[in-house]
Amino acid sequence: MVDAAVDLCRQVADSVPHDHLDRAVHLHNLSLALRLRFERTGTTEDLEHAITTSRQALRMAAGGDPNISSYRHNLGMSLWLRYQRTSRREDLAEAIGVARRGMAGGDPGRTLCLTVLGVALHSRYALSGSKPDLDESISLIRSAVHQPALLPTLATALLARFAAGGDPADLDEAIAAGLTAADAFPAGHPDWVRAVSGLCTSFRVRFEHARNRSDLDRSISYGRAGVDADPSAATLGELAVSLKVQHATTGTSADRDAALYTARAAVEASAHDDPARAVHLYTLGSVLMSRYSELGDPADLNDAISLIRSAAGAARSDRAGMLAQLMNALRTRFERTGALADLDEAIATGWEAVATTTANHAHLSDLAQALLRRHGRTGSNADLDQALTLAREAHAVVPLTERTAVSNVVGQVLITRYRRSGSATDLDGAISAFRGAAAPALGPALLERYRLRGIRADLNEALELTEDAADPADPRSLADLAMVLREVSDLDEVISFSRAAVQASAADDPELAARLSVLGNLLLDAGEQDEAFTRFVEAASVPSASTSTVVESCWAAASLIANTSPGRAANLLETAVRVAALSPVQQDDLSTEAASLALAAGSPSRALSLLELGRGGRLSQALGTRGDVVDLRAEYPEFARRFIDLRDQLSMPADPLCQPRADRTGLAASFDETLAAIRALPGFSAFLLPVEVDLSAAADGPIAVLNVSRYRSDAILVTTAGITSVALPRLTARALESRTGEFRAAVESSNQDQLHAVLEWLWEVAALPVLSALGFKGMPRGEWPRMWWVTHGPLSLLPLHAAGYHYSRGESVLDRVISSYTPTIQALGHARDYALPVPVSDALVVATLPHAIAEAEAVCQRVTGATLLINTEGTPAAHWPTRGNVLSHVDECPIVHFACRGTGTSLLLADDPLRIASLVPLQLTTARLAYLSACTASAEPVQLPAAFQLAGYPHVVGTLWEVTDSVASFIAGDFYGGMATTSDSARALHQAIRGIRTDIPHLPSMWAAYAHHGA
Repeated sequence: MVDAAVDLCRQVADSVPHDHLDRAVHLHNLSLALRLRFERTGTTEDLEHAITTSRQALRMAAGGDPNISSYRHNLGMSLWLRYQRTSRREDLAEAIGVARRGMAGGDPGRTLCLTVLGVALHSRYALSGSKPDLDESISLIRSAVHQPALLPTLATALLARFAAGGDPADLDEAIAAGLTAADAFPAGHPDWVRAVSGLCTSFRVRFEHARNRSDLDRSISYGRAGVDADPSAATLGELAVSLKVQHATTGTSADRDAALYTARAAVEASAHDDPARAVHLYTLGSVLMSRYSELGDPADLNDAISLIRSAAGAARSDRAGMLAQLMNALRTRFERTGALADLDEAIATGWEAVATTTANHAHLSDLAQALLRRHGRTGSNADLDQALTLAREAHAVVPLTERTAVSNVVGQVLITRYRRSGSATDLDGAISAFRGAAAPALGPALLERYRLRGIRADLNEALELTEDAADPADPRSLADLAMVLREVSDLDEVISFSRAAVQASAADDPELAARLSVLGNLLLDAGEQDEAFTRFVEAASVPSASTSTVVESCWAAASLIANTSPGRAANLLETAVRVAALSPVQQDDLSTEAASLALAAGSPSRALSLLELGRGGRLSQALGTRGDVVDLRAEYPEFARRFIDLRDQLSMPADPLCQPRADRTGLAASFDETLAAIRALPGFSAFLLPVEVDLSAAADGPIAVLNVSRYRSDAILVTTAGITSVALPRLTARALESRTGEFRAAVESSNQDQLHAVLEWLWEVAALPVLSALGFKGMPRGEWPRMWWVTHGPLSLLPLHAAGYHYSRGESVLDRVISSYTPTIQALGHARDYALPVPVSDALVVATLPHAIAEAEAVCQRVTGATLLINTEGTPAAHWPTRGNVLSHVDECPIVHFACRGTGTSLLLADDPLRIASLVPLQLTTARLAYLSACTASAEPVQLPAAFQLAGYPHVVGTLWEVTDSVASFIAGDFYGGMATTSDSARALHQAIRGIRTDIPHLPSMWAAYAHHGA
C-alpha cells in the first residue's frame, strides 16, 4: 500500500505544472510518502528523495501558505532521520533550525515541529551533554504527550536526565510514561514494542539505583515480551543488558549464558550500518569479559577486546565509557600475557577517553593506574609524574562518596615515587592520601616514615592500624602486622604472625613465596636454621614466585648448607643461576658462588658452565651483544617478543591497586610453555641453559677461568685434554680486595715498589699455580705458547698477565706465555669466528688528549691510509674527534686507534661520549683491531676492551690505567711495527711490552697496563 501511495503521489506531483499554486502541497505529499516508506523499509534512496522533494516544496511555497509549518516538520523529521542513520551533525543542526522556524506557524504543523524539535534537541544533548538542550527537549515532548507514540521518547529523555542529575522523580516519570504508552497500544504494535523495550531499560536503571529485585524482574519480563513480539536488534540489545545486570547480581552461569546468547543474537540481528550496533558489540564484549574473569579462557578476553575496540570505533554515544572499558580490558590482558604493546594501547586509549569527556574521575583514575603500571615495567619517570597529575585531577573532581578509591591511587603513586626518589615530601603525601582512603597501605607507609625519621607516633599509629586490620583469613594483613611488630615486639611473636600469614595464603597467591622468604629470614635471625632452610626451599618452589624471590631464597638456603653439603648447595645455586638467566636483571656474584660450590662438590665442568651462563647473560644485557636472547630476536622475533614480555612481567611486583589474582600462575604457565617452544626451535635447544664448554676452545692454547668467592678460590683450566681445576687457597676475596686497593693507590701515586709487591703477590697466589698446572714452567725454547685468562670482579682490575718477579728471568707470566683475555669462552669463540689477518693499513686514529698528538703521529707513520681525527688548531670540523665523525668512519676502517680517555663501556670524545653499545647495531663487517691507549679499568661489570671485543672487534689492545704519553707513543709505534711483520696482535703487543720492560723493569706503571683481548 505504501508503494502505491508513493507512486500515486509521484504521478500527481509530476502532472502539476511547475508554476501551479498547489505544486508545493503535492511535493510535500510525495516527500511524506517517501519518508513513511523509508521508516518501514529503511531504503536510504527513499530518504534522500524525501529530503530533496521536501526542500523543493519549501522553495515553491507561497508567502502565507498555511501548510508551511507542515512542510518544515516533514523536512525536519527527514533530516533528523538521516542524522540517525549517518551521524551527520549538519543534518541535526538543520533539523533543529527548520523545526524552530516551523513552530512560528500555525497548527497542525506547529505541533508537529514541536515534536521534531524535541527529539532533535535530545539527540544534540547526547552529543554535547548540554543540560539546556535536554531540559528543553523534555519540556517540548511533554507538551505533545497527547501523542502516545511520543511517550517512549519522553521516557528515554527522562532517563538521560536522571543519569545526569540523579533525580528519582525523573526515573519514576520515565517509568510512568512507558507504562502509559504500553497501555495505549495493542500488544505487538510497533509502538507497544518500543514502550515495553523502554520499560526494560527504565526498570533496570531503577534496580541499579535502588537495588529492588522486583525492578530487575520486571525489566527482564518487559524485555522478553518485546523480544517475543519483535526479535529485533533493539529489543534483543535491551534484554541482553538486563540479563548482564542479572548475572552480575546472581553470579550464576545460567544467567551469564543467557546474557551471552541474547547479546550475540542482538549483534547478529543488527545491520552493519545500524548506529546502535556499537552498543550491541559493547554489550557482547562486556559479557565475554565477565566470562573471562570467571573461567579464565584467553579466547574470551581476546574476543572481548576485539568487540569493545570495534564498538568504541563506531560509537555515537558513551564512547568515553567504551574507551575506558577497552583500556581496562587491555590492562587485563597485559597482566595475563605481559605484552607491553597491550599496556601501551591501554594508555593511548585512556588518553582518548579522557579527551572525549570532561572531568571524569573514573577515566582519570584508571589512566593514572595504567601509567603507574607502565612505570613499574619500564621505569619511566614521565609515566610516574603523569600518573600523579591525573590522580590528583581525579581527586579534585570525584564526588565525596567515591573519593576513597581515588585517594588510594594518589597514595600509591606517591609512595612509588618516594621509593624511587627518596623524597620525604612524597612519603608525607602518600600517608595523607592513604589516611583519606582508610587504605591498608597506611600502616606500612607509617612504618616506613618511622624508619626514616624515628617519630614514635608513626610507629604507634602503624601498630594500632595493623592490629585493628589483622584478620586470620587475610594473609596480607597478618604480614603487615608482623612487619610492624618487628619494631616493637619480641621475635617469637613476629615469627608467629609471619607463620600465620604463610598458612593463610592460598597456593596460587602471588605473595606466598615472598612471605615464605620473609619467614625464613626471621627464623634465621632467631637461630632456627633448619626451619629457615625449609622455608627458603619452599619459597623457591612456589610456581608463581618472582624471579628475585626464587634467586634470593635459593641463595639463602645454599648459604646455610654450603659448608656441610656443598653438592646440595650447588644444586640450589644452579637453580638460582638458571632462573636468573631467564630474568631481565643478572647478578654476577650468583654465578660466582654457584661455581665455587660446584667446585667444592668436585665438578669443574659444571662450575664453568654456570659461570658462562651467568656472565654471558650479564654481558649481553649490558651491551645488547650476541647472546641467546639477541640471537633469538634475530631469527625468531615473535618468540623473542613473547619471551621478553612474559619474562619482564613475571619480574614485576604485583599491582598494589588490584587484588592478587591467579593471573600470575597463568603467566608462569605461559612462560614455561613459551620457553619449551623456543627450545624446540632449530639451534635453540640450549636456550639460556648451562652448556658444557667444547674443548676445541682450547685448540690454540689453554684457558684459565679464575673464580674468587667468599667460599673458595679456584682456577678452572680448559685444555684439549679436558676441564680441570686448581685450588687457589691464598687468593681470598678479602686479600684480593685489599691488594686491589693497594695497587690502584700505587698507580695513582706512581709507587713502583708497591706495584712490584702486588705483581709478586699475584704471581704467588694465582699466576704461578695456574702456569705450573698447565706445564708452563720456564721460558719457552721455541715458539711462544699462548693462553687466555678469564677474570671478573676485582681481579679484572689487576694485570694478571704481568704478574711475577721482573728482576728474575723466567719468574713472570710475561716470560712464559703470550697472554690474552676474554670475558667468556663463548665470547672468545665469537671473536675467532671473525678473526681474519689484520692488515696494517686504513686505520681510524682518534686523539682527544693534549699529550696524545705524538702517539697519533707515531701511529700514522706506521699505518698507511690512516684517517686522523684530532683536536689541533686549524683542523677542519670534518676531522674533529666527535661522535658523529667517529661513527661515519668506523665501519670503513679495519683498525681503530683511540687515544682517548674511557671507562666502563664509553669513550670520551670531543663532544659526546661514544657508548660501545651504539656500535653493536652497525654490524662492523670490516672490524679487525681496536687499540685503546688511555682507558682505565673500573668496577663496572664490563670493561672497555671487553666491550669492544663483544661489539665485533676480534682483537683489542687496552690499558688498565692511563700511561705516560712518551711511553704510550713508543709502545704504539713498536706494536704497529711488530704487526707489520707478524700480523699477530697478541704476539706484537707481547714483544713490545717485553721490550720496554727490558729497558725499564723498575717502572711497571709504564708497561704493565697493556693487555691483549680477544682471539
